[in-house]
Amino acid sequence: MESRDPKRIPEVLHSIGVVWKRHPETRLSQLLLNYLDPDIRCPELYGLEDDELLRRLGVANPPLVRKPVVDLSDVKSEAEIHRVFANELDFPDFYGHNWDAFWDVLTGFDCFPKRFVISGRAHLKLLFPSSLAQMERCFEESESAFPGQSPSVEWR
Repeated sequence: MESRDPKRIPEVLHSIGVVWKRHPETRLSQLLLNYLDPDIRCPELYGLEDDELLRRLGVANPPLVRKPVVDLSDVKSEAEIHRVFANELDFPDFYGHNWDAFWDVLTGFDCFPKRFVISGRAHLKLLFPSSLAQMERCFEESESAFPGQSPSVEWR
């Protein structure tokens, strides 16, 4: 029996990622079933959440279970707000550290996780209310312009 070449794995996973990015609202198992045969009836697999799939595959602490946290509770300037986002979410090196650049990264790059937490809302509201308002506006307008594709933000 011939074994499969492990070198194929990155390319196969990359290709699945390309297709999945066209349908980010779907779960991986749902995506695969839809493309294999939309008439396959397998509700257990179709409804399987991605984090549960990873757990069943033996992934300890699946990344989807842990929501990334952007902690802004101690920032001392608007520039630091941008620095924290850029560092925590791995923004491109050319990120401009302003709200126009924030919008561009939010809507044009895959830096933002689907769900994440921003902590320090009370701190921002007290010390940087216009920055907080601008940030909230970016997320609201992103959701309006790209429904279902924008990140879901939990404010703390």
